[in-house]
Amino acid sequence: MPVRILALLLGSLLGAAALGVDPSAPFTREVSRTPWGTFIVFHRTPATTEDLEMPLFTGALTDESFVYRVRDRKKRDVLRMARVTFITLTPLEEVATFYARALGEGMTRETNAETGEITLARGTADNLWLVVIAPKEKTCHVRQERIQQFTAPPRELTAEELRVARVYAEVMATYLRAPRIAVTVEQHTELSEAMAEGTRTSPPVLTWKIDFTRPASLTLSAAVGETLGLEIMTKDGALIVSRQGRDDETRPLDGAITLATVPELRGDPLARMVFGEDLPTDADYLALSAMPGIPPHKQVRMTLTFPEEEMVLTLLIDRQRNTVLRSEVLLTGEENRWVRTIRTYTDYHIEPAMPAPAPDGAATHRSPTEPPAMTGP
Repeated sequence: MPVRILALLLGSLLGAAALGVDPSAPFTREVSRTPWGTFIVFHRTPATTEDLEMPLFTGALTDESFVYRVRDRKKRDVLRMARVTFITLTPLEEVATFYARALGEGMTRETNAETGEITLARGTADNLWLVVIAPKEKTCHVRQERIQQFTAPPRELTAEELRVARVYAEVMATYLRAPRIAVTVEQHTELSEAMAEGTRTSPPVLTWKIDFTRPASLTLSAAVGETLGLEIMTKDGALIVSRQGRDDETRPLDGAITLATVPELRGDPLARMVFGEDLPTDADYLALSAMPGIPPHKQVRMTLTFPEEEMVLTLLIDRQRNTVLRSEVLLTGEENRWVRTIRTYTDYHIEPAMPAPAPDGAATHRSPTEPPAMTGP
C-alpha cells in the first residue's frame, strides 16, 4: 500500500476510533468503514517501551501515549502503531543524542535548517522507528513512533470457490449468447421489525417485465398490481423513460445498452449477468449447495457474501438450462436491521445462438456439478 494512501487511511482510522466509547482494558475494539474497506481497530493506552521498541525519556511530561492495531475483515494485520509524545526541558542535542544511541546502527538524522527540528529514523516506511524533536521556546516537543505496515496476501480461491466461479460463468454465458431475452420478475421485499417500525404498510410486490434484444433494444415495465409505475423502451436511438406522474425522460444511446444506461436494473442480480458483469471479486465467501430432494445436476443454490456491503446474495440455479430461477439479496445493518429482496424469474423466453450440433452419443454438458451424459447402450 503506498505510503500516501496509508497515511490517509491511518488518518481515517484514527479519527474513527477516537469517536468510540471509553476503552476497556487492555484494548478497545472499533469497526471502521473507509473508502479502502472495512477494518477492525484495536486501541490501547498507554504505550510501553516494548510497544515502541525504544526507551521512554525519563522526567518528561507525557502529552499522549497509545497503541493501535488495525486488521482487515479476515483478521490479518494491516497496521501496528505505537506513539508517545512528550515535552521536556532537556536541551535539544541531549535528547537527540539519547535517541540516536537508542536507534543504533542504520539510524539516519535530518535537521530542518529553518525550524531546527531533528528527525531520527531507522528502517523503511513499512517497518519504521521514528523520533521527531522540535524545539519550542525553552522546551523540546518530542514524538516517538513505531510503525509496522503489512501487505495482505493476494486472494487465492479454493477449489470449491473456483467451482462456484465456473458455474457463475456458465450461467452468465447462457444469457450472453442469447440474442433476445424476455423474463418476468416478481419482486418481494421483507423488512426486519426494526426496519418496519413506523411504516404503515409492507413494501408492495413489484412485477417487472423485461424484453431485451442485443445490442440496443429494450422494453421494460414495473407495476404494482395493475398500476404501471415505470416504463422504459427504445425509440429512435434513445431510451424513453416514463414514470407515473412525471414528464418523460430521454436517454440518448451511444452503442449497446448496459446497466449504466438502465440503472433501474442494477439491483437485480440477473440483470448483472444479462449485461455481462463478471462475478464480483470482493465476494468473501462462495459456495454451492444442493437443494433438498433435488439432484445437483438439476438445481443448485449459490451463496456469495460481501462483508464490505454487509450483503449476502443467494441464487437458485437451474443447471439443466443454466438459468437463474430465484435470487435473494440480504442487506444487514446494526441493531437487528435488515432488508431482504427476493426476486422470482418466470416466463423465460431465451433465443439461443445456434450452436453446431453435437455428434451422436457425445456428452453435451461438462459442468462441475453435473455428471457427463451417459454414452453407449
